[in-house]
Amino acid sequence: MPILSVITSIINTSLTTSAYPIVWKIAEVAPIPKGKDHPEVANNNRPISLLHLSKVCERVAYNQFVEYLTLKKRLSSKQSGNKRGFSTETLLINITDSMLNAIDQRKVTALVLLDMCKAFDCVNHNLLISKLQDMGGSQSCLQWFSSHLFNRQ
Repeated sequence: MPILSVITSIINTSLTTSAYPIVWKIAEVAPIPKGKDHPEVANNNRPISLLHLSKVCERVAYNQFVEYLTLKKRLSSKQSGNKRGFSTETLLINITDSMLNAIDQRKVTALVLLDMCKAFDCVNHNLLISKLQDMGGSQSCLQWFSSHLFNRQ
């Protein structure tokens, strides 16, 4: 059996049974420097988890869920992150345009920026599952994401 067929079968089994394989939750972590400043300092490195096959499975699940949310019109048109054809540049263009329009209309304009670089590390997984349910995720979808998120190493 070709390797692609085996991988496809494993991923499809994970999604159809709503079970994320436990072995995929064990990460090998490699430090990647954030910039050119002193990579020997721990805070100047970004920990990257090396979970190769799990990343393929995550991408498949992500693509299916985004396709569902797009079909059901559950994604905000303002959403820029992880959206095909959008980037930080398009987000900045939209923000700048909105602010300039508000200034032209003599409205008070303010911009608050937050550094969310470690935000996902702090997300309450139960809250995330609840939000997925609010967005219309099926029971099997919620079970798969729960299986994926909890008890990671």
